[in-house]
Amino acid sequence: MLRYTDICPLFFTFLIFTGCSSRTVRFVQMADPQMGMFSDNLNLEYETKHLETAVDAINTINPDFVIVSGDLTNEKGDSLQVVTFRRLISEISPSIPVYLVPGNHDVGNIPDDSGITLYRCLYGKDYFRFKKGSLYGIVLNSSLMRNDSLAKQEAEMQDHWLDKILIRASRSGKNIMIFMHHPLFLDKPGEPTGYENFPEPERSEYLERFKKYNVTAIFTGHLHRNRMIDLNGIQQFTTAALSTNFGRDSSGFRVVTVSKKQVFQRYIRLDSLSNQINVRK
Repeated sequence: MLRYTDICPLFFTFLIFTGCSSRTVRFVQMADPQMGMFSDNLNLEYETKHLETAVDAINTINPDFVIVSGDLTNEKGDSLQVVTFRRLISEISPSIPVYLVPGNHDVGNIPDDSGITLYRCLYGKDYFRFKKGSLYGIVLNSSLMRNDSLAKQEAEMQDHWLDKILIRASRSGKNIMIFMHHPLFLDKPGEPTGYENFPEPERSEYLERFKKYNVTAIFTGHLHRNRMIDLNGIQQFTTAALSTNFGRDSSGFRVVTVSKKQVFQRYIRLDSLSNQINVRK
């Protein structure tokens, strides 16, 4: 059997010291499978091959859970893209929970009530919490956090819920980890607002809230490239796309191991797996 260490070429590894208890947890984070992106919605061949490769690897690694950080499809609600994504992701072993995060291609750059309702019908909740061993996970709809102008009531509900959950999480003694699609920052506070990051004042407000409740790390996608920055003690890991990437990053996914005092992460390139995992034809 292929060993975990055989398929984990080091992209970068980072260590976080915490004071948490409970068992070690290993999870896989994917971002932007974005079915149909490569061909501009003409076909799904490119993304299908990539997702099949990732699923085979995940079943070999056998993590405690998988989280997909948004942009599940390229065209919101496209029936073929949705059905194909759901079919392929369902081939992950039933013993491995899969958590989905909404991206802007899933709910809209400026989400409205109909877009959020559609997402929930297709995939389930767009914000929720879960606990695994030493990890307390919080999944958020970052599109709604960035711009709530068309869904203010939904944004208020998520915001009130988040306050309550952060209080509970901070009392749990676990590593609190935020999972959302958009990164708060690209490089540093004060940077211009753009398509990729959070606007101000929301950017600073959420960062202060996460600091107040001792969030350990934030895991995002959206950039279609890898990036890691320290947000005043909170590590933000942005994972390159499973689909098409911008710049020199290869398509891949991240493996994260969380123990009571340490968090290690590695980025695994899909092209490093092709000779080691029997990818379906």
